[in-house]
Amino acid sequence: MERWSYEEITQYIRDDFSEFLMDDLNVKQATSRVQVEYQNIIEESSVEKLFIYIVLAKLGLEHGTLRDDIKEEVLKMITEEKLLKIKDDLTPNEYKNLMKDTHDLLSLINSR
Repeated sequence: MERWSYEEITQYIRDDFSEFLMDDLNVKQATSRVQVEYQNIIEESSVEKLFIYIVLAKLGLEHGTLRDDIKEEVLKMITEEKLLKIKDDLTPNEYKNLMKDTHDLLSLINSR
């Protein structure tokens, strides 16, 4: 299976998350639903798993409810230097966007 780009995954998850919120799920429930919907991808690709968890963390922060398990998983993946390990698997634009989002995310997490 071909890997989704960071931009594609970001858009798909944002769309699904919004749809789940419109279906009267709260932020934590919508996050769980995304995890269920994307479970196979999460299990099959560490690159896409990182993408998914970064987007879920950003969405949680944007909506005022970042689940602890999402925060812990994102921080674990970032501190294990996964970003450096996957650099060669990404396009330069993907890597730039991922680094920007990761920096922004860490700033938001640390400011709370």
